[in-house]
Amino acid sequence: MEKGKSKKAIILFIVLVSFDQLLKLYIYKNHMDLRFNIIPGILKFYPIQNTSYSYIGAVFGKVFANYLFNIFTRLLSAYVILRTISYIKYRKINLGRFGRVTLVFLVSGFICSTIDVLVWKGSIDFVELFNWFIFDTKDLYLTIFIIIILYSMLFKKDFWNNIDTDDWEKYMFFKK
Repeated sequence: MEKGKSKKAIILFIVLVSFDQLLKLYIYKNHMDLRFNIIPGILKFYPIQNTSYSYIGAVFGKVFANYLFNIFTRLLSAYVILRTISYIKYRKINLGRFGRVTLVFLVSGFICSTIDVLVWKGSIDFVELFNWFIFDTKDLYLTIFIIIILYSMLFKKDFWNNIDTDDWEKYMFFKK
């Protein structure tokens, strides 16, 4: 990645992570008891301290809501993300602006999630969707990442066709 492009990606990353954490801090200090409809029946401002660590932890319980399990999954995720970034640089894969932004949303969501586990011992979630689940900005970042990946798999097939998955797998597990 060229220096100017890397710099923009780093600035976007800092802005996204800072926004997420400062917003959570503000809500935690000032508005944990505040509840109101944003779009009645659809979106509601409903802040909670989520100590289940994740949606999966909230749904499936003890094993997935365990602090040590979540530290382990963060370490494993960090490994995969760092090795993937290293592979992209090693193979000099041109991500383009689209790919760089996608990667920034992934890394920002991951870092925010890790901060949540280490600092908040969970997360400060604050937007409720359809009385179904409550989420935060980090969840939006990761959802945007997933949507962009799905979009690119459907409409940017030329990019994915250039990825040698066997080569990537060998690189991931130090078989090269």
